[in-house]
Amino acid sequence: MKKFLLLFILLPIVNNAQTEVVDLEINKKGVTDFNWEENTFSVQALEGRKDIMIKTVDLENSKLLNQYLLGKKHNLFFESSYGNYVISKSNGVSSGKSKYQFVDTNGNVSETITVDNSEIEYDGTPRTYLMKDYLYTIGPNERGYDLSKRLKKDKPFEWYLYKMNISSKEEQLIPFTPKGIEGKESVNGYTLLDVREDKFYLLSKKLTSTNNNERINQQELIVSIYDFNGNLLEDKSFTISIDDKHYKFANASLAKGFINTFAGNRAVRQMKSPATGTINIDHNSNFYYVTSLLAGREKEDGVKVYFSKFNEDGEKVWEIKQLIMDEDIGVAKMKYTYTKPVFAEDKVYFFCYNGEPDSKVASVLSIDKKEGKLLKMDKITNLDHITRNEPRWRDYVYGIRLEELPKETVLDENSIIAYLFEDSVKNYFESISPESETFYYSHFLPNGSLYMFEADYKNEEYRLLEFNTK
Repeated sequence: MKKFLLLFILLPIVNNAQTEVVDLEINKKGVTDFNWEENTFSVQALEGRKDIMIKTVDLENSKLLNQYLLGKKHNLFFESSYGNYVISKSNGVSSGKSKYQFVDTNGNVSETITVDNSEIEYDGTPRTYLMKDYLYTIGPNERGYDLSKRLKKDKPFEWYLYKMNISSKEEQLIPFTPKGIEGKESVNGYTLLDVREDKFYLLSKKLTSTNNNERINQQELIVSIYDFNGNLLEDKSFTISIDDKHYKFANASLAKGFINTFAGNRAVRQMKSPATGTINIDHNSNFYYVTSLLAGREKEDGVKVYFSKFNEDGEKVWEIKQLIMDEDIGVAKMKYTYTKPVFAEDKVYFFCYNGEPDSKVASVLSIDKKEGKLLKMDKITNLDHITRNEPRWRDYVYGIRLEELPKETVLDENSIIAYLFEDSVKNYFESISPESETFYYSHFLPNGSLYMFEADYKNEEYRLLEFNTK
């Protein structure tokens, strides 16, 4: 009889198109951190009084990839899709020295390593990548390098790719010479855009005018591809233009557009190079997607999101410019406007809103990836931002409540996208009534699959769900 009742309870879960991926076995243990990579999910939870357990789930194969028992003072800092980690023993990156331990793909934990962060001081956008057993970042070859004074088109200089083997701790500096760039250097700069098995991608740009320097209405985004010997393999150029004199490129929180620093417990957001335009690379199809925001020159012109698709030869396949705010919100607030493309199998989603605490309005878009057509757009006018102090989980937890859902249901931006555009997710949220405040964090895979981490921090109950979005 008990088996029959259990089956009866589980059947609706299957019919509602969501299933639990694996039993994480972390209930009543206290989650202290978690992270999504392209096809993995890692969660860090307390194990007893002194230790933490980190578990990684292979999402596509619905299985536990690995788990490691570590000391309590560690924090998950970087993670790769291969199931290896960089563990910080400091409170994040500071201007001085930080302590780390590395966990390789075989589960071997290194001794504590001290890294002098001041070795890389420059006004660009550093990005750090963990690929298999190597940690990568970039920087100039001179300590205290002043990018704003020294970066000139006719004065090329040498930078390096910093590469560390997290098993042997062997460090390697690979010199390369980036292209000199034009324009305001603190706006342009360089960004480590991506790292692959045998090469890395550097993003730079130049802003120009096509109307006798009256206004900047064009930007060329340059992707330079280097091998791991520092040799330039090729440059790819992608040009986007504004053909409407009522708009200009805006500094905004685009993907890779900010670097966060910390003053006490408060995050300080600093504008960096890609904030006027950045690129996402689809390595499977060799398409490049460019994102930017266009701010109106007059308040009534509003704000538009710009999104375009290029082939690997730099030829534009399509572009779309969509009004997302009816009024311009000003330069100061524009810097905190959150705009990031979320890629699914045949669609690209955007959740666009001003990230200040009093912002109530958001535009949520669904765009056809093949044709560049706007499939659907919803405007939300009742965002309720929630921040909770959770001493057992980072410094705080954050989410958004929607007026039409129970107040105990708190979503992240991706979960709102899923709720608005995926019937299986909408049906799920409309069918549940959490007894206590529960946070939902979602992750789209390029194949169209959707995963959601369900966290009731008060009662320490957690689930990892998969939704059928076909």
